[in-house]
Amino acid sequence: MPVNIKNFNYNDPINNDDIIMMEPFNDPGPGTYYKAFRIIDRIWIIPERY
Repeated sequence: MPVNIKNFNYNDPINNDDIIMMEPFNDPGPGTYYKAFRIIDRIWIIPERY
């Protein structure tokens, strides 16, 4: 079954569908959010710069 992985640039705007601000599960502090990208259904990537 082929998988179509979406392509993003870090400076793409947040659209609350494929690009969101996500609070990590190992929360480093209250109110800490990182830009996350949905590459396929239910799989999100947070860039290494964080």
